[in-house]
Amino acid sequence: MAERRMFHSGVVGSDAFMDLPAGVQALYFHLGMAADDDGFINSPKQIARKLRRPPRELDMLVEKGFLLDFDGVVVVRHWLLANTLRKDRMKATRYPQIAEKLYIKDNGEYTTQATAGDNLLTTRNESLVAKCPPKGREGKVRKEKINKENEKWYGMVMMLT
Repeated sequence: MAERRMFHSGVVGSDAFMDLPAGVQALYFHLGMAADDDGFINSPKQIARKLRRPPRELDMLVEKGFLLDFDGVVVVRHWLLANTLRKDRMKATRYPQIAEKLYIKDNGEYTTQATAGDNLLTTRNESLVAKCPPKGREGKVRKEKINKENEKWYGMVMMLT
């Protein structure tokens, strides 16, 4: 599990989220912190018990569309709006059978129903690589190398004149 997670202000600042009781909102944030790199949580009831929240609050998050429930494993619906990782840092989810049932809308939201333009979660990495190319050292040149090249060109110009 990663150390850092982000929440999209468009989701947690929406009227639908703000209308939820404070305990349900806190549960949503704790679930987000326990999610894997794809937004899957395998122990939502355990997290709710640790916070002393009743099970109906998990059901409320599912009903309001903030979580998708797959028989004990929940998925944070708006996970990809704020949490993307480079391909080399990504750990595959332990639930590929659930990932096969999920689609990604154009706005980055998970859904279980495919529409035109949606990507399967299993092809997520390929679509995100185009948006977030890895940040390597390409294009970075050390100053010593630039100075040596400038000296070489300066020497050639001096020889020609």
